[in-house]
Amino acid sequence: MRKFIKAAAYIAVSLALFFLLREIFPKYAGPMKVYLILWVLDGYLWVSTASYLRKKGRIVYYAAKLLYWTPFLLIIAGIIYGWFHPFLDWNILLRTEFLNIIQTGYAIKVFPIVARVLNDAVLLTFGPRRNEGAYGRKAPSHRNGFMITGWVLGFALGIVLMAGHVVWQYRFRVEKVDLTLTDLPHSFDCLRIVQISDLHLGNWVCQKKLDELTDRVNRLNPDLIFVTGDMATWSARDVAGFKPSLRRLRAKEGIFVIYGNHDYGQYYKVHNLQEVYDNMARFGRIYKDLGWTLLCNQQRILVRGGDSIAVIGVENWGAEARFPKLADLVSAEKGTENVATKLLLSHDPTYWEQYITNRHPEVDVTFSGHTHGGQIGVETKGLKFSLVSLLHPFSAGLYSDTTATGGIQYLYVNRGDGTVGYFGRIGIPPEITLFIMHSGS
Repeated sequence: MRKFIKAAAYIAVSLALFFLLREIFPKYAGPMKVYLILWVLDGYLWVSTASYLRKKGRIVYYAAKLLYWTPFLLIIAGIIYGWFHPFLDWNILLRTEFLNIIQTGYAIKVFPIVARVLNDAVLLTFGPRRNEGAYGRKAPSHRNGFMITGWVLGFALGIVLMAGHVVWQYRFRVEKVDLTLTDLPHSFDCLRIVQISDLHLGNWVCQKKLDELTDRVNRLNPDLIFVTGDMATWSARDVAGFKPSLRRLRAKEGIFVIYGNHDYGQYYKVHNLQEVYDNMARFGRIYKDLGWTLLCNQQRILVRGGDSIAVIGVENWGAEARFPKLADLVSAEKGTENVATKLLLSHDPTYWEQYITNRHPEVDVTFSGHTHGGQIGVETKGLKFSLVSLLHPFSAGLYSDTTATGGIQYLYVNRGDGTVGYFGRIGIPPEITLFIMHSGS
């Protein structure tokens, strides 16, 4: 009866946390369901873990118990602390490391949870099979094997995740892409465009690394810089503190920026639309102060001699229901009817997939981000794989499509320079993309 009461209380607390967090972070309602399942399975795993630890003595048992439940206790502590000191007011380093510890802690337990489920599945299917000796003296051999393997894999995963967070998170890589456009005017031949994306400055814990990013961009001697959304994670406040570093960026003919889904400031609870409007107004002031050109369903025509190209930027449009759908390319293109070359900035690549390729053959190149390349994956000459690539056909790099008139449209998906969800990189480095545009006429 006592065990039943404990289990019921734990499930009740887990449900309460789920509904509280879903209220605080409305855009993360989907991932919260995963955490709810993890919490339930976490309690299920603890039953077998506790029975093993009790045999190791009281000190080992209570020390291990504290470590085991640290992620769950941190969530409770964070909610209580956030009641008096709002989450967005936390120091960025504190906020990021707090979330990182929780995420890594639960990631370590995934393999042991799977092992426990497999163990019980074997027991249900074949019945208990015990080692030599009297019945009940030793645990089933398969159980020992499953659980040892699960915990070894779990801790190995934790080590790799920490390495991705500490070592590989800011190891920037420059990708060079040569594109030939048949309608690019000769005066724009060898135009140098640098794209950066998804900085997520609300998770950026190292100012020096941002200075390194800007220095590396400047050394590429860009004519144009495109910043394709998600400068922030939570709100424009994320960006304000990094203005000195961002002001270092230099481009001969301008820096153009668009909004990503995170920039609208709705991943943390807002009380009314006025808060959203105020957030966007603050972004506008920040970009104006930096000397950048913000394109919200707008365009700018660049002129060299008697030739011109159009840089067009749309607001965020994402295929998933939780993402804003505010892009208006028809309005953005007004005034570009006589301009042959059109370069489009669109944060989410699903806009290209579902809207550009079907209806707008006049767009030559679409520059996107959003996916982060998955942040975790493998990229070699013969293999490109990440979890995002399983969910999305356009996850990282260059793609093309043939229009009805026989022309070629390009999409480039930048792997991003910041992190979100998992605060690290494994196999997918943060990317600075250098485009050399060639005239093919």
